[in-house]
Amino acid sequence: MKRIGIIGVGLLGSAVASRLLTAKFEVKGYDARPEQLKALQPQGLIAAGSVADTAAEADAVFTILPSLESVETAILGPGGLLETAPRSTTLIQMSTISPELTRRLAKAALAKGLGFLDTPMSGTSAMVERGDCAIFVGGDQAQADAAIGRLPGGAFHAFDVNGRASGVGGREPRCACRPAPSPARSVRLRAP
Repeated sequence: MKRIGIIGVGLLGSAVASRLLTAKFEVKGYDARPEQLKALQPQGLIAAGSVADTAAEADAVFTILPSLESVETAILGPGGLLETAPRSTTLIQMSTISPELTRRLAKAALAKGLGFLDTPMSGTSAMVERGDCAIFVGGDQAQADAAIGRLPGGAFHAFDVNGRASGVGGREPRCACRPAPSPARSVRLRAP
């Protein structure tokens, strides 16, 4: 996995993109506010004109968006990831959304032959930029290993939830992981 798409290049999306660009990944980003992309272009970010353009030829596409509605539109809407992403792509959903929407997105992605990982983060954008955050990974273990497990060492600390798989990949989803409320952000999580 070397080609990454990022839908939503705000504070957290920019921090994730910056970490991946530093690790020499090819990163293509899209944001409804194109000015968000300009700061990362000198680092090598490729600006995409649409969700479909972002997904073209991507091994994985991260969604890091501000609302349930924006995530739903980016994945399920006309021209969204379910319609446009290559079937070999894994969708890596990092936005803070409801468990119900997570399950619905996972089922829809699996029905279309796409991989899907529920990957909420713990940490601020500054923590993400320093690589001092945690990602809680829910989904099929093989997909998690192929997508998250191949991210640059030290870029993020990933924790498997619900045993070896959360049930999101390959079978009926059993759980979705949501980060704790803001006060818990003061707790630093480190990989063992």
